[in-house]
This record gives sequence, C-alpha cells and structure tokens, in this order.
Amino acid sequence: FFFYGGTMVYGVIIQSLSRSGERAPYVCVSQFFAQQAHDSHHNERLQFIINLVQAEYVNRCKCNEGFMRLMRPLVSEQGAKTSSGREASAVDSYKAYSEMEEEGTLYVSPNIYFRDPKYVVWKQVKNTGFVLVCEPDENRCLAAGVLSYLPSLITDHFKDAKIVSKPREFLNKPEEVLLLLRTFLPNGHLVLCTPTLIKALRKDLEDMLARKT
Repeated sequence: FFFYGGTMVYGVIIQSLSRSGERAPYVCVSQFFAQQAHDSHHNERLQFIINLVQAEYVNRCKCNEGFMRLMRPLVSEQGAKTSSGREASAVDSYKAYSEMEEEGTLYVSPNIYFRDPKYVVWKQVKNTGFVLVCEPDENRCLAAGVLSYLPSLITDHFKDAKIVSKPREFLNKPEEVLLLLRTFLPNGHLVLCTPTLIKALRKDLEDMLARKT
C-alpha cells in the first residue's frame, strides 16, 4: 500500500562527486522512467546532468572554504581556551560545518536534452551524489525528503557505510542497486515512506534478491 507524493519522476542517478572538480564525474547507476529519455541523446543527457551537479557542488565547496577561512582565527582563539575546559562553540561549529553534507535544487530550462523545464534535486554524501530529475509539477520537497533517507537505506542494505566514499563500488553491483531504487521509487513515483513501510519494502527487496539467487 503506497501513498504517492506526485507524478512520476523523470529519472534517478547515483554519481561520483569531487570537492575540487579535478576528477570528472561518472555515472554509477541510473534509471530513467520517462519514455522520452530513451532517445539518441540519452548518454549526453546523463553527462549533462552529472556535470551540472558536479559544478554546483564545487561552487558550494568553494563558498564553504571561504567561510571557514574567515572562521579560522576565531577557531584558533577558542581552541586555545578549550585546554582550560571552557566551551568552544566556534570550534564545534567549524567542525560541524566542514563535515556538512551538501544538497540543493537546480532549475534546468528547455534545451537540446529536455523539451520541457526540469528540476534537478540532489544530495551529496561523502564522494557520492544522489540525484532525482523532476518534472516542474513534481513535489520537490518530497523529492528532497526521499534523498534524505535513500543513502542510508543503501549503506544499510550493503552493510557498508564506506560505500558512499568509494562510489566505484556501485559499479560492481548495478543490478542490485537498481532493484533497490525501483523498490523505493515504484514505477518512478515518489513515495511517502513511514518506518513501517520502509521495513516492508526492505522485506520485499530481500525476497526479490533471494529469488534471484
């Protein structure tokens, strides 16, 4: 029993991300649900999207680094105070900010790859980007909500929290990752997942994988 949150998403992508942008991004796994996505521009469209997300991520990282440079003198001053047991809020804030995951939404106007506007909702976890390409009338808040728990579902499923640090690992198990994505995005629909529903979907996934072995 599903509560659908809107129309069908255009597609979902798991990609690599690089803070500096020195390494070109690559697609780990992708699934497009829209029929028009499977045309002669498919590969170029994929590359266009992951390059877009990579560029935005690099910009965010540069802004964060600039902010942290401004904070550094304050952190150094308060860091010295911690030795005497005094609270060092700037030190804690600096650490939390430097480890913060990035996320966002990008608007894509019609172009050679998309006849209609699209919204690209993305979330970065370590060196991996999780991306939903949405139609203009899709519930983008729900899309962001799905991306908030999807990475942990994947790491829990593979029992490997470090897989998001090594996105090439996804290339070794594409069918299993795709099955997971199709389970939690049934027919490309965003689903309002409660803990009970997530537990039931996990059981369905395990049953499907058991039948394949």
